[in-house]
Amino acid sequence: MELLITILILLVGWAGFEIIFYEKHKRPLTDAEIQSLANKRKRKFVNRKFTFMPRYVSVNKEFKSSLNSAGKQYFINEDLDSFPSLVGALLKGKKHEWNLEAVVKDNRITTFYTNKGNDRNSVYCFLSAEELIKMCENEGGCTILSFHNHPNAVLSASEQDYKSANYYGTAFSNAGVNYLAFVCGRGDFFPYYMKIAPTYYPENAKIENIAKENNLSYKQNYRLHRELGLIFRKHQNL
Repeated sequence: MELLITILILLVGWAGFEIIFYEKHKRPLTDAEIQSLANKRKRKFVNRKFTFMPRYVSVNKEFKSSLNSAGKQYFINEDLDSFPSLVGALLKGKKHEWNLEAVVKDNRITTFYTNKGNDRNSVYCFLSAEELIKMCENEGGCTILSFHNHPNAVLSASEQDYKSANYYGTAFSNAGVNYLAFVCGRGDFFPYYMKIAPTYYPENAKIENIAKENNLSYKQNYRLHRELGLIFRKHQNL
């Protein structure tokens, strides 16, 4: 009996909360709230597309040792989700820094280009940003994953890493290509930079389309507030 009373109290409390929330949020979203909802939809979309969990993967030792240090493009067909772990294993134990640029198409890695750096402390891709964009376009891809290893196994990005990533990220984004950068060490990986091309986001994340959803009815306004969340916070643009 006490359990039933407790459940009834909780249900009444929940119903009361919903009524109060509805009355306070049947108004249309403000411009700032529309922007916040757009950012939230973008983040959810990106998180669904690019979530990488460390996994145990094995690599072919012969293929690993045969990587062309002078630079070469390889054609493969690997799962996107596990690819950072695969690259971590591929670059594990390398005494010099290596760079690897991979193309994503339909959640698969279809090709990558890799080259070796001159020493243990630095590396750069022998292909230009324009050549990498062309490689992506030739594959019908929309995203480039960029990897380099730290032979000292420190899984953190340097100031120069961020500068380089920002340069490539801006160039790729302007060309409609997403860019994600990773550091690898001891078989592990660390994502440290992401730049998403504005054209990649879904239509429902565009401000103008959310504005069209807004103020159609009290019920619709309530749904948009519900999606936005109980607590309104300002978010930086993605």
